[in-house]
Amino acid sequence: MNPIRQDAWTSEEDALLKQTVIDHLAIGSTQTKAFEKAARRLQRTPAACQFRWNVHVRKKASEAVKAVKQEHIEAHLKEKADKPLKDAIKQLEALMKQYDQASLKKENRRLRKQVDRYEAAWAEMQKLQDWVLKEKE
Repeated sequence: MNPIRQDAWTSEEDALLKQTVIDHLAIGSTQTKAFEKAARRLQRTPAACQFRWNVHVRKKASEAVKAVKQEHIEAHLKEKADKPLKDAIKQLEALMKQYDQASLKKENRRLRKQVDRYEAAWAEMQKLQDWVLKEKE
């Protein structure tokens, strides 16, 4: 394991810390998780990353953090607003299935009646044919 660094922070490390925190906030994760990840990448402690963030980097990143948090809030609100619409669509789809089944049952009854009429007509034709053949004899 690499030793924990205690030397001065570079601008590249500040940038990596800033990006790590912003990335975590963008996906809804916590700053604590971001500090832990940054600590592993920078070979520093999570406490050192948190201190550096709070004292130096956060002020410089405030606009980016606000934007990310606002995007996260808007996405959550949109998802929340879309839920009733998605629920209504599911209900309509269920109704369509029921309607389709009712419609199919109705069509099935109509066709069954038609088949019954054809079978009855066929039976009558069979009787007629039998009668004609009997009369020929």
